[in-house]
Amino acid sequence: MKKQKVVVSTSREPSPKTRSFLKDLTSLVPWVVRVNRGKLTFYELIEEALIEGSNTLALIGEMRGNPSILRLYDLTEFTNSSKVLHTYTIMMKGVTLSREAGHKGVNLGEVADIVIEPIVKADEEEKSLILALHQLFNSGIVPVEGKKHIRIIINPTFKLIKFKLMPINYEVGPIIRYSKVNMPKRIMELGEEVESE
Repeated sequence: MKKQKVVVSTSREPSPKTRSFLKDLTSLVPWVVRVNRGKLTFYELIEEALIEGSNTLALIGEMRGNPSILRLYDLTEFTNSSKVLHTYTIMMKGVTLSREAGHKGVNLGEVADIVIEPIVKADEEEKSLILALHQLFNSGIVPVEGKKHIRIIINPTFKLIKFKLMPINYEVGPIIRYSKVNMPKRIMELGEEVESE
């Protein structure tokens, strides 16, 4: 089954590290699509996402040149009402880029799905993180048997998010250290200013 696309971009004038993080995230699976911000407004990004057939827009924000925040937006109602729902915000303490971790790239044509490894007795924040990652990557529930897939591994003790190429169990992509996850569930009207602008 063909996956619905997810569009990911950045705040304006991103640092080289933020651009590299964007590239790392979008290189994991082929249906997560990178859009370079340039001079695009928030609503022009929404239009780009809709052209791609995506109902999700993710924006990476930064602090002092480092990726520090990931905001997720649901675009499902935008066409009918010009409204956007800000669903999740992942606050990041730090990011280790794929090249910094010594991870090799993934052959995108071979990756059939991305799944999140369950957390035993997940608390509310961990459940929110799982839902946010599901929206970000349009993750599946059970990988297709015999097909290569990416497994998202969350370590709640150290607040780490890692990615492994399965079934060879090889670490790929960036390593994300998160601090907290918020669920704003805020409806934004057309023309409203956005924090990540």
